[in-house]
Amino acid sequence: SFDSSKDTKIIRLQVDYMKSNSQYVVAHFVLECCKKLEAKCITTATACSLFHKFFIRADTNHYDPYLIGAASIYLAGKIEDDQLRLRDVINTVHATLHRTLDTLALGDEYWNMRDAIVQAELFLLRMVEFKVHMTHPHKYLLHYLTSVRDWMDESEWLTYPIPKTAWSILQDLYHDSYVTS
Repeated sequence: SFDSSKDTKIIRLQVDYMKSNSQYVVAHFVLECCKKLEAKCITTATACSLFHKFFIRADTNHYDPYLIGAASIYLAGKIEDDQLRLRDVINTVHATLHRTLDTLALGDEYWNMRDAIVQAELFLLRMVEFKVHMTHPHKYLLHYLTSVRDWMDESEWLTYPIPKTAWSILQDLYHDSYVTS
């Protein structure tokens, strides 16, 4: 018999974002925030693409990557017509960075963060030269998966996690600027 108490270990490691400014880690931060905000996949992809596009043109040492990440999320919500409220973005970004469940009180820290994100959003737009509409590979993957599903026997299709694996790999590609640029 299987004794789950001694044979299994649950890994609950969380990334400490305060210790790294690497683009890979900050892209992971953007993905995590978008997941917490329940943003659409295309919104998440757009946020990561905007973030990477910004840092292709800018030096990572001169700008706060987490602020640019937050601005990318907020702007992506507007571009993809996903209803991401600024207050929700602020609270999610703050909670993810500081690993807390508390919402940010409407004090100086909240208003400073709000102003910073709004200003960063405008700066982000200028840095990407207002070219914010992107062609993402999601629709192509969906067409391909539909073709594969039609080609395969239904029992095989249900046996192997092809769509879930393909979708996960596609989402993971947004960690790297070389893939999304």
